[in-house]
Amino acid sequence: MENQLTILAVVSIFILTYLFLYLFFRAQQKKQDLEIMMLMQQRGILDKQLQDSELNTTLEDSKGAKSKLVYEQTKKIEILELELARQKKRIHELKLVAQNASMAQQHFLSNVSSEIKRPVEAVLDFSEDLKKSTQNKTSLSLVQNITDASNQLHFILKDILDLSKMQAKTFEIEEKVVDVESFLSSLVARKQTIATQKSLLLSLEADQNLPNFLIFDSQKVENILENLIDNAIKYTKDGYVKVNVLVDRNSEKVNTVDISFYVEDTGVGISEEFQDKVFTIFERVDAKENENLHTAGLGLSIDKQIALLMNGDITFKSETSKGSVFRFSLRGLELPLWSKEDRVDDKNVDFAFIDESAKVMIIAEYNQNHQTIIDSFAQSQATLFSYSNLREAMQTLKSEEIDLIFIDVEILNNDEGAVSKVIANTTTADVVALVSSRVKEIDFSNSPLVLSGFLKKPLSKGELFQISMKLLNR
Repeated sequence: MENQLTILAVVSIFILTYLFLYLFFRAQQKKQDLEIMMLMQQRGILDKQLQDSELNTTLEDSKGAKSKLVYEQTKKIEILELELARQKKRIHELKLVAQNASMAQQHFLSNVSSEIKRPVEAVLDFSEDLKKSTQNKTSLSLVQNITDASNQLHFILKDILDLSKMQAKTFEIEEKVVDVESFLSSLVARKQTIATQKSLLLSLEADQNLPNFLIFDSQKVENILENLIDNAIKYTKDGYVKVNVLVDRNSEKVNTVDISFYVEDTGVGISEEFQDKVFTIFERVDAKENENLHTAGLGLSIDKQIALLMNGDITFKSETSKGSVFRFSLRGLELPLWSKEDRVDDKNVDFAFIDESAKVMIIAEYNQNHQTIIDSFAQSQATLFSYSNLREAMQTLKSEEIDLIFIDVEILNNDEGAVSKVIANTTTADVVALVSSRVKEIDFSNSPLVLSGFLKKPLSKGELFQISMKLLNR
């Protein structure tokens, strides 16, 4: 036990030293930023003086003033130009110093983090071993305190590293396809034990319109939600903690949704005088109900910055003794488009179920994707018009009442959106775009069409069937 406490003390000293050096770097960087700003202001004043002097010289010269006055003004301009050049050079040098300091800070934090992480993880491992071999309740309580303290050090270290990366502009958002239901249920399930220990009801409710799959950085979203749920449980003595997920907006035109995660509790709440400090770095908020209820403000401030980087935000409403509701919103989350390469299950697909009165058109280059649509609808009684020539397709659109159009996105966006405008003015058919990339990488700003969906190339027969049934058999 004595050895473990010694290790914990050493780790604590490491962390405090690390934090001191980080704050020192930040103070130096702020000082340099302030000096650069002051020099930029001086440069602006010099620019104005230089312009005024040049104007005065021109006016004096045009009025035929004595050459001495013109000479004096010219000398003044030369002095101002020299001073301006000196200030520009100084600004450039300071910017280089600031950039080098930022790189040094990031390099230092990256190197030290691994050195601190190892002893922290060792303490956690030792603590787990001690739990298994210790029967004494007092010793077990001390071991649990060591584990909790080590975990807290680990989280502080991670938060400082994230903050440093954001300041150095090296913080990366790593998006991937996420099974939303599995993601949410496993997250809440992991928190059930601690909620049960406090006799709290922890529940999850999800909007029925929430997509099954979305593209986002699951690790960062999970970290933010865990922090919000942990805080809710920590500051709630009795009652409940509720996680609610709602769809705020669904935009089929760009294949995205806006969603919000609400974490509601019946805890002590946050008084009005402290609410403006919740997202302030290194501020401490006293919940007053219990002297042990303190929060460093570091985790939430970083969570908010990460949320903003992911095109989201974190806000809250709170009332003392009645609880809090934190809202973590994410805008423009893209729905994944499945293609043949994703090995989507194409079994039990029968295009004979497609409405036999439907009229379908495809406008795309003749290739395998084009042939997939032709072969698929050949199994149905629907009428299919197939074109690779846009002009011929437009002639048919004028004479036939088409229900559904499959069109290659390159053709749709051709001529700065002129094609989409013609289609919008010619037909009321649903339009599905055939794309090769993620939808957010495509510019639809010139398109007046409200698209009914997207299919990713190479086309999956199963996805083709699903969207055709949805649009033609409704």
